[in-house]
Amino acid sequence: VFEGIENGTKDGGAIQIDGATLSIISSAFIGNTGRKGGALHLINDAMVDLDLVVFDGNESVDHGGHISVRSGSSLTLAPAGGTCQFNSGLAATSGGAIYVEDDATLAAVDFDFDNNDADTGGAVYIQSDNGTSSIVDTVFNGNHATNGGGGAIYFGARVLLGIEGVVFTSNAGTDDGGVVRTGGDSEFTIVDSTFTENSSDGKGGGVWMQDGVLGLTDVIFEGNVSAERGGAVAGSGSMSL
Repeated sequence: VFEGIENGTKDGGAIQIDGATLSIISSAFIGNTGRKGGALHLINDAMVDLDLVVFDGNESVDHGGHISVRSGSSLTLAPAGGTCQFNSGLAATSGGAIYVEDDATLAAVDFDFDNNDADTGGAVYIQSDNGTSSIVDTVFNGNHATNGGGGAIYFGARVLLGIEGVVFTSNAGTDDGGVVRTGGDSEFTIVDSTFTENSSDGKGGGVWMQDGVLGLTDVIFEGNVSAERGGAVAGSGSMSL
């Protein structure tokens, strides 16, 4: 257990992984504070696998309330089938739970994101040009973008993201995209997933898509609301559906 480590001026409140390969199994990171990555910071092509790991109440004074993944690094969650939990993470800027940028990637199967908060991307923020990330069999509940869009997920320009078997419930954004907000020229594929009672103070109670391609297969939208337009889905520019 890594608990209560105060490291607000350094990256990685508990651990920084610089160019190394690391597996973390059956562990907990609770109440740690870091500059980038309240618990973990991955940099310079680091490769990290997490299985049966709980993150609770970690905080970043910049981005990545629980984890920051940067500079070509890769983060794989539950590769052996054990659930990972990300609860009550807080980031001052982006990614209340996980922040991904600079050609880094995220591959996640069977994990829970509950009650994480950030300005943008309440749970997950991905800004990795031409990067491909995937999220499978996961629950996003009660995450909040407190000063922007993407209550659960924000991903930026030229990112490919695929999700399958994901449940989004009671997430909220104070701007466009109660659940997901995208940047320009992105591709977003959603399969066999459910959006229930999510909300946006702007457009797109479920999804806000900007200048990109959105693919929907066996997706349910129920009880989502937006203050402006598109209770389920809204978009701008050149959007293909």
